[in-house]
Amino acid sequence: ACTKFESSTENDIFVGEHDGYARFNDPVIHQREIVRSGSEFEIIDTLRCKQKHSIERCWHFSEHCEVFVSGRVVTAENNGVMIRIVAEDPSTRVVSRTGSESPIGGWVSRRFDVKTPATSVYFVDMINGTSVLRARIYCQIS
Repeated sequence: ACTKFESSTENDIFVGEHDGYARFNDPVIHQREIVRSGSEFEIIDTLRCKQKHSIERCWHFSEHCEVFVSGRVVTAENNGVMIRIVAEDPSTRVVSRTGSESPIGGWVSRRFDVKTPATSVYFVDMINGTSVLRARIYCQIS
């Protein structure tokens, strides 16, 4: 559910949350705040819980994107548009999958019964109790 939305020519702020993980023995509430300032986005994920959980934040790319991972920085390019996604938390582990069957990941399907390899990047964290994880997206158009 959207809990906040503000927009101006300089900035946009969206805050939403869901309880899709409430079924866990230790329920997790996920709140995401997205703040746009010019061509930069800050993604702030707040996970409210009491115990340890393995968290994956997934970034899916078109099969037409070239995607490169270097440490905690992901760069994707397509038709003169480049974005960089930076995992701001030093403990975040970045995993990339393209057309992987085991574990499954890195696929796109544009029509029934046809799948094409496409890169998916996962920011993986281990949290213990309520935690805040951050990512920053930088956009550049040439």
